[in-house]
Amino acid sequence: IAIIVMFQPELRRALDQLGRLGHIGRPLAGYSTRLYSQAISEAIRAVERLSVRKNGALIAFEREVGLEAYAATGVQINGEISAEFLQSIFYPNSPLHDGAVIVRGNRIIAAGCLLPLPEEGAVRERLGTRHRAALGLSLASDALVLVVSEETGAISVIEEGKITRNLDGDGLRRVVSVKVPGQVSNGNGFLGRRK
Repeated sequence: IAIIVMFQPELRRALDQLGRLGHIGRPLAGYSTRLYSQAISEAIRAVERLSVRKNGALIAFEREVGLEAYAATGVQINGEISAEFLQSIFYPNSPLHDGAVIVRGNRIIAAGCLLPLPEEGAVRERLGTRHRAALGLSLASDALVLVVSEETGAISVIEEGKITRNLDGDGLRRVVSVKVPGQVSNGNGFLGRRK
């Protein structure tokens, strides 16, 4: 039991890697790059508008590691993503605006979701709750997470425990264009198929 407790983060990472192999779990069955790119574009449009109004937002894009456990903590939606839909979810005082939206392909599968917070001591800098939740999810999965700060309106991208902060629309497009699964950037912002 002591070994399991001591090596919990390493065991979690190992199980995460196991889940990415083959078709164990639900690794993007029926995944479409076109739909994913469309979803990212809609999310960027929404995030730009939410940033101007300083409306906080937390949007997680599922990749190879399934996010069903986190989606189950929120309200099931299963609706096609659009900038307007996201803006209505994160409108202040709406019932779902404090939780996260989880996106699979080009569909919002759930909203108002609770995400895992990183363990004490794992984060050295001071972060708000949205950023901490996004960081926790990025450490527990391979999700790409977009965050809009309610205090400053600043846009951040969080992936693999790394935060890219203070992005404008163009900067956000550059950062997420190289993160589309199954594709690589040629350095000019154009995407090609990964071999």
